[in-house]
Amino acid sequence: MRNIILCLESSDNTCGVALIENNIILAANNYYSRNLHDRLMADNIKYLFDNLNIDINQLNAVAVSSGPGSFTGLRISAAIAKGLCFDNTVKFIAIPNGEAFAYSALDFAKSLNKEKIVCLINCNSSEIYYQEFDVLNFNCTNIELIEKSKLQQRFDQNYLYIGTAVNQFEFISSKGFFDICKSDYIAALAIKYFNENKFTDASDYQPNYIKEFIPKSPSKILNI
Repeated sequence: MRNIILCLESSDNTCGVALIENNIILAANNYYSRNLHDRLMADNIKYLFDNLNIDINQLNAVAVSSGPGSFTGLRISAAIAKGLCFDNTVKFIAIPNGEAFAYSALDFAKSLNKEKIVCLINCNSSEIYYQEFDVLNFNCTNIELIEKSKLQQRFDQNYLYIGTAVNQFEFISSKGFFDICKSDYIAALAIKYFNENKFTDASDYQPNYIKEFIPKSPSKILNI
């Protein structure tokens, strides 16, 4: 039996798509630039299906980055995923971005004998999303919205720092590792969620914005 999972990443500047078959990531395609999601996501999906000779009707599940992150980006991938999973025959998997980052960095953190993984995700010019994960048992704290100016007070050299905001801080030495959103990260955790039957009702799904969504202009509002 074939289990096919489509994975979508659009929470930051990445327009990413990955395909999984039977717990193996067959391919991942990531474009890195701003404001690409609405123009490239559908074409990116079609490109992978066509090149892997997989029919979209064979899908068993769709995994989507659930936030926090870009409001518009999260809504674009959510709209596509909800359309494919509208009757829940195709299962909907909501993947928290911080957890996806941390899960992919787990072996690296263990190799460095780190106690915790801290994921820092972009929010705005003065704030970031902050979340800690224990390396030993992968338990996590709730996502916090903290001021960037206060991060150094929490800094611990025994922690591994990752995420889209990590390169903004000179005192963090782990720059360049796990600092860009990738569909590969969503896919790695989607395999775990699928095998554990951690599904979400597509009709009830809303991205996890954490911070209240305030659109910059009426033209950007998407009713999802």
